[in-house]
Amino acid sequence: MAARSLQEAYMGGSVRRDQRGTEPGTRRRRLVLAVAVTFLAGAALSGCAATAGPAPAVTALSADDATVQAVCDRAATLTDSGEPDAALDLIDRYRDGAPTPAPTVTRRTSTPTPSPTPVVDCEPERLAALDAAAQAGSMQEVPSPAQSFARDWDRVAVGLIVPLLPALLTAGVAFLVFAILGRLAALLPGMPWPAVRSRVRRVTVTSAGLVLAAAGAVLLAATLPLGIPSLLALWALVGLAGSVLLGAAFAGRLRIGIEVREGDRNIREASAQVIAQLQSIGAAPPRGVEAPIGSDVTALADAVLQAPATNPVVQLVRLVGSALFTTTPWRVLVAIEDDRASVIVTRNGRAVAAHEVDPSRLFPVGITDPASGESSPPAIAAARPVDEPAPPVLLPFVHECAAAVVITALATEYDGFEALGSTSWESVALQYVATTAFDADPETKRRLLAASLEADPDNLVAESALHHAMFRHADRPEEIVPYLELLERRIESLLVAPSSVPASTSPVVVTPDPEVGHIEGEMPAPGSLDLVRRLLIGYLAASLNLQEFGIGDARRERNARRLVDLLANGTPASGGLRDRMRLSAGLMYVEVVPGEKGTSSPVDLWSQRALRSSSPRVAFNGACYFSTQWRDSLPPSQKVVIEAHVAERLRYALVVPELRAAARVDPVLAHHRGHPWFEDLLDSYE
Repeated sequence: MAARSLQEAYMGGSVRRDQRGTEPGTRRRRLVLAVAVTFLAGAALSGCAATAGPAPAVTALSADDATVQAVCDRAATLTDSGEPDAALDLIDRYRDGAPTPAPTVTRRTSTPTPSPTPVVDCEPERLAALDAAAQAGSMQEVPSPAQSFARDWDRVAVGLIVPLLPALLTAGVAFLVFAILGRLAALLPGMPWPAVRSRVRRVTVTSAGLVLAAAGAVLLAATLPLGIPSLLALWALVGLAGSVLLGAAFAGRLRIGIEVREGDRNIREASAQVIAQLQSIGAAPPRGVEAPIGSDVTALADAVLQAPATNPVVQLVRLVGSALFTTTPWRVLVAIEDDRASVIVTRNGRAVAAHEVDPSRLFPVGITDPASGESSPPAIAAARPVDEPAPPVLLPFVHECAAAVVITALATEYDGFEALGSTSWESVALQYVATTAFDADPETKRRLLAASLEADPDNLVAESALHHAMFRHADRPEEIVPYLELLERRIESLLVAPSSVPASTSPVVVTPDPEVGHIEGEMPAPGSLDLVRRLLIGYLAASLNLQEFGIGDARRERNARRLVDLLANGTPASGGLRDRMRLSAGLMYVEVVPGEKGTSSPVDLWSQRALRSSSPRVAFNGACYFSTQWRDSLPPSQKVVIEAHVAERLRYALVVPELRAAARVDPVLAHHRGHPWFEDLLDSYE
């Protein structure tokens, strides 16, 4: 009763029932019981779930679930149709714009993440698209280098060339105009300006002309859009200056066209022969160890020599091409009429030289050209068709004369022809014919060289050859001494003191003995190097011959050292002539300076090579070298050894008729003349 009273007091002194007669306490107890039953059921379900494994995670379901499904289906369709890149792009674009998922509404996905999670809709479709894209990439063909280059070139063309194309076209047209003006400027009177005598200057003028013409064209193209008249005029003047220099380069080119005609007929074979003679006079390496043979000029080595074409179509094409793109400033016409020929040399259309070649007047009576006559042997001439004209019988030495006219005309306009010896074409022609066609005919050779000096007394090349032919094997002191004096004067006149020689041209010299008075570093005048070398060799040979008469020469050692200096390493090789000169120079040097023998110096090595040489002239000098060791006081055994060496050397030398004649009079070999072995050796070659 007490408990009930307390409850009633707590409820306000009365007990209230619900409409169905249930008391409030009973209703609360029922609610608690329901909650407990719900909790136990949840625990049981959780245990079952733990036993069966984890359930898939849930993510929030987008409010636009129908749109998500459509995107996923579309992505799968694109992947299946071979467009995985498009599927990936569709999914990425959808995810970038998808709303944040609601945490209360979920749908199952393949990614076990707690809710709420980031947007990962269509993940299976995305993975499938990635796999398909990877497979497609592995099967894609690698582009070839040519395809890569073409693609890269297209990019460069579009990005760089196309924007610059108008300016490039303008610059190209402007440069072409300047080049054409330069071609026309070559025809102006007095061209070339400035003078282009040397090859270095021709290259410099050409390069400067190209640079100025190109610079003017580019600057004109760059300034043209601005429309500033003063700038346009300035760059035009720059381009015109380049045109003038190009005109000088065109007009100064060493390019020669040669044509030989007889009446109205072009003789192409004769033109080729004139070209060959011109090359021999002006481009062939120097020849002749002791005396010049032909010419020492090599200035035409880089020249262009052209013979005319016989085909009219080819002639027309060549004429047009030469007029537009190249120039042949020098043209030579050799017109043969009856017993004489006319040689005309023009430069840029203006006559430079015109001479009449009359062989009967130029060459001494009785001298005929060994190369004249029909150009075909009788067997070929007999088989010639009846209507074909016979080859012309050319005038004696017409090719040599025409070449001499051309080269003397060039010598007045260009550097590099100083070694020619003369500016008289008659003197050059006679000297060339004498030392080439008649080198083995001493009498005719001397007559022609004398005629050459009559035409030009200052032709040192002809004078040197004539003196060598007259006195090289002189056997009397009264002939040898004047010859040495003449050689000494010529050597002194051609050598230049060190103060007059540029440092870049000084040779590497052997240190001389101050007592002999040799000036270290002295150099020959331009174009006379090989001539001075020959004069020194001739001087030593004549001086050693004079020694056989017991006459001394105070200048012998000085000139021997000069010769060694001019043949040392670092001096011009002269097309191999220097090395051939070294053999004879080495033999004579060790005779003049006996202490050099056996030292293994360069000069001693030259002499050793000379004693093994099979060259007839070097072998003759070797015989003279062994002969100088002869002494009457020597024991017979040593004399036999010397005679054996002399005979061995003479067997190579006596094959040349001129040397056979020299062996009979040379003073150095006088010890052996009259001995049976010597006379028998000479007779065996007669």
